[in-house]
Amino acid sequence: MNPPRDWTTLAIAVLSVVALAAAAAFMAFGVGADLSEWREVRMVVIVPSAHPELADTVRVGDSVFSDPAAMYVGEITEVSVGPMMRANPDYSGVMRVSEDPLTREITLVIATRGRESAEVIAIGSQVVQVGMPFTVVSREYQLRGRIAKIDVR
Repeated sequence: MNPPRDWTTLAIAVLSVVALAAAAAFMAFGVGADLSEWREVRMVVIVPSAHPELADTVRVGDSVFSDPAAMYVGEITEVSVGPMMRANPDYSGVMRVSEDPLTREITLVIATRGRESAEVIAIGSQVVQVGMPFTVVSREYQLRGRIAKIDVR
């Protein structure tokens, strides 16, 4: 049997086999391999400094989609809109906490389905953790907040 004359073809074939073997090994032994079955997940997302008109458009029952892929994530089950508190100096320069009349703080509870392992909680292909930023994308609005709590049932 004669060796192939085109080394590029051979290199591409070898790299393809190595990539497929690595992908199979990652699926078998990687982070996603030990994820549990699908469970109910509730995430609390706090969105600070939202415009009051934007805060009024968020409703219970709105569908939430993932930011880059626009895949369905879940549904908003609770909405709480409150005043945004800020530290501002008073007339003598002392910092006082007061309500910001121009913005609101929105607290959302999103119900979804996800899987967990000992290390991570995944919603679809997105790993979520308390404290990480989360973009709430709906048909009518997009909000950027932080995950305050995750409850897996």
